[in-house]
Amino acid sequence: MMIKLIVFLLGIIPVKVAHELRRRWGYYYGKIENLNYNFSENGERWLLQLIAEHCAVEKVSPILLDVGANKGQYSTVALEVFTEMNVIPEIFCFEPAEKSFEALSNGLRPKGVKCENLGLWGQPCQMPLAKRSATSERNTFVPELSGFNYIGYETTELIRGDDFFVTRGLKSDITLLKIDTEGSELEVMKGFSNLLHASRIHLIQFERASSAGTLPLREYFDFLSQYNFTIGKLYPNYIELIESWNCYLEERIGSNWIAINRNSTMYLAIMTNSISFQSPLRHYD
Repeated sequence: MMIKLIVFLLGIIPVKVAHELRRRWGYYYGKIENLNYNFSENGERWLLQLIAEHCAVEKVSPILLDVGANKGQYSTVALEVFTEMNVIPEIFCFEPAEKSFEALSNGLRPKGVKCENLGLWGQPCQMPLAKRSATSERNTFVPELSGFNYIGYETTELIRGDDFFVTRGLKSDITLLKIDTEGSELEVMKGFSNLLHASRIHLIQFERASSAGTLPLREYFDFLSQYNFTIGKLYPNYIELIESWNCYLEERIGSNWIAINRNSTMYLAIMTNSISFQSPLRHYD
């Protein structure tokens, strides 16, 4: 009813006033829907704290994969959070852009983070990485999805996540697979199909935003449902779990989505955390 009233009012007031109201509504709608890239405000740090608490209780050393690490901004926060909880994580950062990787490696390798100058994909290959700048967070393998202008391309080696795990001889499960690759998030997931099938990935955090050129949410729901994952949208201090895909979800803004493996002990920790996860399943009739 409120939305219908707003639409009606916008139709009868002067154009300039209506335009200003739309602009202001867009700003506040962004706030409501968590269109925010600040780790401390948008729920990313909160989620890392929840994972760290769970690992401390279970006495396990988590494995985190930061795919599309750029200069290590996210992994720096992750390292801080786990250190505060006296939990020692094993963090792998993947960054294909040469200059970004240089900054990443210089900043985090001395702290024990494993930095890989590689990209991840659904199959091993070489692809051109389109660059907005040498260290831009908007560099992408799928520039056709964004419509932005790019200054050049950099040939990059891409491998499957499954193959990386095998060649490194890693035996533990992946606690968190964080993917921010400006449009190729689903392709990265496909490279982990063996580990997904074996329920060896507990949580996936992925960016999904039209401004980043990502695919429709329906494709993520279709892909991850076959591996027994529940998907939700990240907010500052909770995850809104979504029962099933609906076309209205494609209109949602805000970037970070979480996929939780229902076979994981982390899933039980999330579902029984009545303080942090108060938001019920959202239904669309």
